[in-house]
Amino acid sequence: MKTLLCCISIILSTISIGQIVVEVNNSIVVLYRGYDNNCIIAPSEHEFDELIIDNGTIKKSSSGKKYSYVINPGAGKSCTLYAIKKTKKHVDTVDIRYFTVRPLPEPTLFFGTSAPGEKFIKATNRLYCKYSADIFIVDIKFDIVSWEFSHNDKLISGVSSEISSEVLNYIADIPSGESITIVATVKYPYGITKKVAGVYIR
Repeated sequence: MKTLLCCISIILSTISIGQIVVEVNNSIVVLYRGYDNNCIIAPSEHEFDELIIDNGTIKKSSSGKKYSYVINPGAGKSCTLYAIKKTKKHVDTVDIRYFTVRPLPEPTLFFGTSAPGEKFIKATNRLYCKYSADIFIVDIKFDIVSWEFSHNDKLISGVSSEISSEVLNYIADIPSGESITIVATVKYPYGITKKVAGVYIR
């Protein structure tokens, strides 16, 4: 799965807390569950020999960058990062960082280029499920398994992200200003499925 160079601390900055420097571009000290949280963790004053997460896993990133790591938190609501320095006589913790762990936020269901609440001029045959620009999570894919279209008492269902010709023909006769509803079953990157809905204006 593609990863995101973010999810740790203050937006578009480099900060020093204790002995490690963390490069970030997210405004919240949060790790997302079921997601490869990529981050840069570099020594500030003392080199660390090992990084340990008490709830989840941390490993070197395949990007090849020296201080690039991937953190996958576990099921709890928080986790702690320990930077460890080892010598022949001592094993010392040179820094500790605390993170909130959250599930991935719900994505937005787009009817073509139209977000929920927007008016679509021409009906499209494709649904897209992704994050809007105000959520700083990129390069993540949601698969649309099935969908259900409704307008007044009319109900039409289908599979995949493609809207059927039956729906498109029906939409063509809907008066301008009326709303339609689409509820999609969406598969998240870590395997679970959830319902994501949108209301769109003709």
